[in-house]
This record gives sequence, C-alpha cells and structure tokens, in this order.
Amino acid sequence: MKLFLWGGDSSTADGNLFLDKFIGAEISFLNKKNYSEVNEIMYEEREAMQQLGKRVYVIPEGGSTTLGVLGYVSFVGELSKQINLKNINGICMAAGTGGTAAGILAGAAMLKLNINVYAVNVLYSKEEIENKIINLAEGTVLDFKLKAKINRDNLIVLDGYSAEGYKNISDKKLKMIKEFGKSTGIVLDPAYTGKAFSAYYEKFLSKGLGKKVIFLHTGGLFGVFGKRKKYLSA
Repeated sequence: MKLFLWGGDSSTADGNLFLDKFIGAEISFLNKKNYSEVNEIMYEEREAMQQLGKRVYVIPEGGSTTLGVLGYVSFVGELSKQINLKNINGICMAAGTGGTAAGILAGAAMLKLNINVYAVNVLYSKEEIENKIINLAEGTVLDFKLKAKINRDNLIVLDGYSAEGYKNISDKKLKMIKEFGKSTGIVLDPAYTGKAFSAYYEKFLSKGLGKKVIFLHTGGLFGVFGKRKKYLSA
C-alpha cells in the first residue's frame, strides 16, 4: 500500500498517521501545491508500477469514485427500511470530497424522495463542492445504469462552517462537541463531523427541527487524537 498525504512526517505520529505507519504503509508527503495534482501523481505512479507487472488500484481523495458513491446509494435504501423517509425533509452531513452527499442525492432520486441533501463543506469552496457532488452523483447514475434523475435543487451546501481551516477547529465548536459528547457519549472529530454538527445545530436542532432533518455521523474519530490537548482544555 502506498499513500500520498498532504502534510509532513512526524516522529510522534498520532491519529490516522499513526495507523498508517502501524500497518506499514509506504507514505509520500506532499505540500499543498503538489497535493492539488495528487490524482495525476497517483496515476503516474500506477503506470510505473504496472510496468513492473504489479496490479494497482487507485483510490482518490476521500474514496470519492462512483463505486464508492454507490455505497451511500445503498445507505439510503437501508435507511428507508428503518424509518419512513417521506416524513423527513433532509439529511445533513459533512462534505470533504463529496462522495457521501453524492450517494445520498442519487439514492434519494432512485426512491423518488423529495428530500434536501445538506452538505457542510469543510475543505473545498461552495462552488467546487457543488460541482464535485453533482458530477459524482450523475456519474454514478450513468456508470451503474440507475433508474434515477438527479435533482440539483435538492443539494444545499451549508457554507461558512470551516473558516478556521480543514485541519483546525474553533474553540466555540469544540465546546459544543464536548457538551454533545458528555450528554450523548458520541464523539465528533475536528475536521468533519464537528463542523457539520455545528451547522446542523445552528440551522435545525436549535430551531426544533431535529426530527425533520437527520444528521449523519460519517466517522473521522481518529482525527480526535491529534487534537488531544485542545479537546481536553475545552
């Protein structure tokens, strides 16, 4: 396994980097400028390895391929067996590279559900993530011949909740994360779910709309450990 990561190495690796090293992954660290070309870099690496007779599968940033998106198409179907989705108005989640939101958008379209997909952008600009989500959703429909028509109007990007930067978390959000953790036992991470929950709380939960809009916890737990001191001082 070879990883191409944005950032630098650390002798005291924590969180995901600790796990990457623990399982023996080969890691290439990229600066921010080079990381903007990470897909080209990975495909060049694949070609070089294929010439050596190796079988190579490239997983792009966030696992956001149409195959990855298909998993969240299935999620909508599974969720529909647990609750009546016609009784809700939307689903809210963090959007890093857009795969989760794209799958939910396509899954809802398959079931002919008129629900909003609230994507909280944590990495890319509003315009960029909108384009990524729509392209992934429509690409998934085409690649897997799904009987669905994507409704662009059902995608709503909740912008402005990652002003502190992708790798950081504000003190205000952190206090909310701590209170939520104390009352529920559910931990939110600093890069994704913590920011998304901040939007969810402000837009829906604090207004008594929690039963009409579902919050989707998409993981990211290991990102907490790299912020241990900040979390404990909240």
